Amino acid sequence: ERARARPPRARGRRGQGSDTAAGWRRGTPGVRLRRGRRRQGVPGETGRCRDRAGGGHGGVASEGSARFTWAVSPACRGRTPAVVMASTDARTRPNILVTGTPGVGKSTTAAALAEAAGMEYLNVGELVQREELHDGWDSEYECLILDEDKLLDEMEDRVAGGGVVVDYHSCDFFPERWFDLVVVLRVRTEVLHERLTKREYSQKKLNDNMQCEIMDVLLTEAKESYKEEIVQDLPSNSIEEMEANVQTLAKWAADWSQ
Repeated sequence: ERARARPPRARGRRGQGSDTAAGWRRGTPGVRLRRGRRRQGVPGETGRCRDRAGGGHGGVASEGSARFTWAVSPACRGRTPAVVMASTDARTRPNILVTGTPGVGKSTTAAALAEAAGMEYLNVGELVQREELHDGWDSEYECLILDEDKLLDEMEDRVAGGGVVVDYHSCDFFPERWFDLVVVLRVRTEVLHERLTKREYSQKKLNDNMQCEIMDVLLTEAKESYKEEIVQDLPSNSIEEMEANVQTLAKWAADWSQ
């Protein structure tokens, strides 16, 4: 995995222009983004189905060190379809994106969450390699070049029915309507350094990822790309914290479906 810090980009151009350079973030494992169009779906859609009357249900989940608030709109569950969003209203279970800098524990957490909540686990990096959703090999960074359009076409039907936990190290090119919760895992710098060192990353690759975490690149990307109320950052420094996160998120998924 590789992540690189990028220069600030102009708001309102998420994932669509050359200001988000093709070499900004590399994949899992060995995939980097080829910036293309961002698929927004139905005009006017946002990442979260909202009830115009403001009568959503919400709560607070707390397990161990993990604690966050959430809101579940009746419109999202089909009870008060105030906003026309066919793909969202059709879902009876939520879709959850688990993201973060390489080494924070995304795959471990996402796979465990899918098992605990009875959801499907989708590792995007593995999907890209298996289905050849790329534009060839980048010799400079020794990785595949992700074709976003091919990937989104492949994933569209998979996430349409809900109940999917998506695991990927980037999030700003997915359609906002796909996800009901975006989880950004975070770790302390010394913990991340130890994990990446054990992976025997090159010094450049290690430094790139460390810089990405220190600068909160993934958290900023998530907040710029989705409604802030569905973005939650959780600590992932230890097995205990990971287990607490899984329990908390599984409870959230069960409450959403009720």
